[in-house]
Amino acid sequence: MANPSTESAVDKFEQAAEDTFAQKAIRWMFSAGGMTICLTILVAIVATIHKGPYILVNTVITGGMWALMAIGLALLFSVMNIAGFAHGEYFMAGSLTAY
Repeated sequence: MANPSTESAVDKFEQAAEDTFAQKAIRWMFSAGGMTICLTILVAIVATIHKGPYILVNTVITGGMWALMAIGLALLFSVMNIAGFAHGEYFMAGSLTAY
């Protein structure tokens, strides 16, 4: 057991960093984004159990295709110096149709 007076500054910093990371993780879990991601993962697990593992593979592949299309459009429009504000619809459509 280490004496608190003999702990190095590095040990104190690592302990403070761990506490901070744990607090950040807990705050993130209860934020809107954290709850959305956790709920999405829960729905994916329930759908996989209910309909079989092929639904998870189909979801990843379909969502990946939509994401690649959105990334391609974003690259194309950025090279052409055109402001494209509608690319978010492809990410949204990919996530909605993949399920």
